[in-house]
Amino acid sequence: MRALGFAVMLGLTVGCSSAPPEPPPLLPPAAEVVKATAMVFGTVSQQPDLPEFEIPAEFVPGLLRVLSPPERFEHLAGDREVIGWVHFTRRDGRVAVVELVYYAHGSVRYTLDGVACRRTGEYSERTPDGDVSISEASSIESFLRAVRRGDGPKARLLLARIDAAAGR
Repeated sequence: MRALGFAVMLGLTVGCSSAPPEPPPLLPPAAEVVKATAMVFGTVSQQPDLPEFEIPAEFVPGLLRVLSPPERFEHLAGDREVIGWVHFTRRDGRVAVVELVYYAHGSVRYTLDGVACRRTGEYSERTPDGDVSISEASSIESFLRAVRRGDGPKARLLLARIDAAAGR
């Protein structure tokens, strides 16, 4: 009986001593972003890599929205295929670095300033119009490609689909 009591006490002590996880880094508010740049890799999509380009200011709030809110989320070993990155430069000169990580389905996974994250909240395999949703990271890649080629209507449509998959 004494051994059982000791085991329970040990379990409670160990269980209570673990610190809560640190909150994830924060994405900057859109109003604080003075410049956003991106680079896209075509390793998963089999499309050409896109060299670094600037994202027009009109698309920055939407891009920040589809990445938000971040939560710490350990990516599995096979989930480390980086398909692109975005740098958000703030008014004070600090830069938030987002590396988009390919994942076949589900909410977008990324690293934010080196911390593994994903967008929290709802994820639906189907949009309200019945379309099957694809990976949010792949949709963000497609969004960035549309922005780069100057196809604003397609870029806005892709943001709307990601919002729909997130239940917004």
